[in-house]
Amino acid sequence: MTFDLYVPTTGWLQRLDPRTKLLLLGVGTTLIISAPGPLLLGIWLLLLHLVLRSSGVPWSRMGWVAQQLRFLFVVILLLFPWFVAEGQLLLALGPLRLTSGGLLAALTTALRLWAMSLLTLALLMTTTQRELVRGLVALGVPWSWGFTLSVALRQIPSLLRHVQQIQEAQAARGWDAERGAWLHRLRAVQPVLIALAIHVFRTVDTLTLAMTARGVGRSGPRTVRQPLQFTWRDALAAALAVAVLGVALLWRWRGSA
Repeated sequence: MTFDLYVPTTGWLQRLDPRTKLLLLGVGTTLIISAPGPLLLGIWLLLLHLVLRSSGVPWSRMGWVAQQLRFLFVVILLLFPWFVAEGQLLLALGPLRLTSGGLLAALTTALRLWAMSLLTLALLMTTTQRELVRGLVALGVPWSWGFTLSVALRQIPSLLRHVQQIQEAQAARGWDAERGAWLHRLRAVQPVLIALAIHVFRTVDTLTLAMTARGVGRSGPRTVRQPLQFTWRDALAAALAVAVLGVALLWRWRGSA
């Protein structure tokens, strides 16, 4: 992740209160976990893509999520079916058995992972880090925890960019960590790690001085310039989400009865 996932548009999801989006995240997680098979998971995944696109999130940003998970998808689809002995036997290789139930379970697991990853990152695509922290604090999370989360989300892309800059600088000096045995490659990474550690210590020192200069940590109530506002859009989105969750759970309960 070398960039900020937030999409700065005026979409309807971006305009919702962060507490409402956290509620939508919880409802969506419940729906994805309770989905029994790949068909329903595929429907939820398609709807999630359409919802994000309706709020201005580009297809390329959503496709980036699947691209980052492609290796894990391949591993799940190739290995998972051999460890589920359900359904019709399709192939036998020694003690291993490939069954129709195993293929179905592998596809379900891959789709569930994709949907959960996209749903979680959808919160970062439609919510700024500041709004996310303020929403968590408004729900009772200690401010120090929210501030730590905000700093972590902000520093991860910065650190990755700095690692890339260090690697490019070392490569210009003849550094090559792609050749030789694994021990040689491990030793070749040392210059990058040392430079990165120095950068991290400098960043921590600068951040500490900046927080001290602003009086962070002093006792007393905290104030904000623009307080969160729960509007009719939030009430409508929350009501629809709870209604969909209730219908889905009722349908699942009746189907299993």
